[in-house]
Amino acid sequence: MAKQTSIIWKDFYWGIAQDDFLTTWKQILYAENIDLTSSSDYVSLAKDSEWRFTTTDQVNWFIDAQSGTSKDVFAYTDDGKIYDTEDWTVESSAIWDKIYTAFKFNGYLYFVSNHPTAPFSRILESSAYNNTNWASLSVNFALWTAISTWAADIFPTLVYLDEYFYIGIGNTVYKVDDANVVESFDIFDGDVVGLTRVWGIIKVFTDKGTIAFWDWISSAVDSVISIQEPIRWVINNWKVDFIVSWHSDFQSRIKILNGYTVQGLSNARYSERLSDYIWKISFTDTNMLGKLWDTIYFVQDWITWNDLFRYWTNNPVLRAWFNVALAKDSNANLITKITSIYWIEFTSVDRVRIWVDSNSQNAFEYIDINTTSPTYKPSWYMILNPIDWWFKTIKKKIDKITLVTSNCDATETIEVLYSIDWWAFTSLQTINSWTSLTRTEIFSANDSFYDIQFKLNFASSGWADTPQFYELKLDYIEIEEK
Repeated sequence: MAKQTSIIWKDFYWGIAQDDFLTTWKQILYAENIDLTSSSDYVSLAKDSEWRFTTTDQVNWFIDAQSGTSKDVFAYTDDGKIYDTEDWTVESSAIWDKIYTAFKFNGYLYFVSNHPTAPFSRILESSAYNNTNWASLSVNFALWTAISTWAADIFPTLVYLDEYFYIGIGNTVYKVDDANVVESFDIFDGDVVGLTRVWGIIKVFTDKGTIAFWDWISSAVDSVISIQEPIRWVINNWKVDFIVSWHSDFQSRIKILNGYTVQGLSNARYSERLSDYIWKISFTDTNMLGKLWDTIYFVQDWITWNDLFRYWTNNPVLRAWFNVALAKDSNANLITKITSIYWIEFTSVDRVRIWVDSNSQNAFEYIDINTTSPTYKPSWYMILNPIDWWFKTIKKKIDKITLVTSNCDATETIEVLYSIDWWAFTSLQTINSWTSLTRTEIFSANDSFYDIQFKLNFASSGWADTPQFYELKLDYIEIEEK
């Protein structure tokens, strides 16, 4: 007698699986511009950009000036300009022709540039917030007469309790106090590319792959470990360091440093179903790593374009949970390059700022995360993992396919497609009615299969709403004996 079985796909908040078959039912093979994190009950389209401004400048990164609970965010560029990102006006272009990094210390915003006489420029945070006194930015602070550039142009900084700041320049770390007294520590192996701190220990990361645990009180190195690969950049989140390392000329890796233990977050792997490598990460610039709450954002390289990926879990022992946060710009063009992402928390709206190069056009965009009236991406998709139920030799047959959806109408639709035995996806049905929670049963497909895979196309022509997908259930029977 034929055996009847059911399987249900739901709760996709675990994100993208790292293997085509080794997975849980709470993971998917791939998705673009699909929101897997806002609700664990359903999947919807991701939010789209709220604002776009075309520019001719490459943004290196962002810094904010704060007044109470309000913040004004400034972008600094590869050609020495500082923009107010609220209206994209140039507040300063006097520093020089390149700004490497910026940081806040002792009530000031500092900018580090290749200016020959004043590489360290500063402005009171209150003046920056009120957009005053920008004209004197390039001359009101001179810590060193010059900064020698080096290959990576990375000048990592670390502020300690607003009493000192540390900056890495070449293979030296400089300590500067609030009276501008400078101490230098030329004790590190390789050029310094990152500085983080946990309690009294400062971790110094170098391009030679070494990590020195440096006691800031005694100014002595407690211990040194190596990750065996050059380090490019690092960001700390909840006392855990996320490290970008160069594995080869075409591939970087993200590693986790927890205490003194280093483990790989993910390695590039070829996917037979996607016909491409997944998790192939290419970092050519700094500041392509960001965080908001317990989520880490990084740039994913797909050879000819960039995607913005997110990783969420503050427990590095667990399997990494990934999702594609941004696959196209707000004009639906492939993003050729991303050089900077920056999350800022407001009292009412959390916002991501991103600089992109797409369709031969440089642009600055931002996306509001928890706005009450968002716009959504118009049409994107998710692919579920292929399933053979561990037996490619046993033929099965579809009995019924059931979907639970909501918020579908003539312009908000979800198309269901399936792939039988490694062939191309075929459309089954487009759900375009019932705005409330509803169940759709499909009896028309009764194919036999050894291997089956589903795909869901989301569409929202109005961009002001999104269809929601809750669950897919497949009833099938085995028509061959084991």
